Amino acid sequence: MQVRTCYVYGADGGRVKKIEGLTDTSECANLQGAGNVTVYFGGVEIRDFGEGNSETILLYPQGNVRQVYTYDSVTGTVVEEVAYLNSDQLNSVRTVTSSTGGLGKRSTYRPFGEIDDWNVNPAVAVETKGFIPLSGF
Repeated sequence: MQVRTCYVYGADGGRVKKIEGLTDTSECANLQGAGNVTVYFGGVEIRDFGEGNSETILLYPQGNVRQVYTYDSVTGTVVEEVAYLNSDQLNSVRTVTSSTGGLGKRSTYRPFGEIDDWNVNPAVAVETKGFIPLSGF
């Protein structure tokens, strides 16, 4: 079985939705498809959109700062994680560090944008911005 990812772009050319894990591309028309849905509202990214407390909200208030908000079902509170995205001369994210400076993830890029990731700290949220982002963060 083939699994697909569908991307939807707005009139300005910016990505507004990504649906992963599709078996049928016609599911792209639904805001909440059968796969994992991520929506983008400017500098806000919502992963697992429409899943209630399972949603992860990422904010990019400045070029290299990322704030991640998740719901902790044990304590019933929202947890904030601040991280810094460290880029190379092409603006490709190479490392993600915590607010205390600890290394969370390191990335290297091979030809055609293929990526090798080393997650040093599994508690750090996955970073999907990477190889030469055209619109910045």
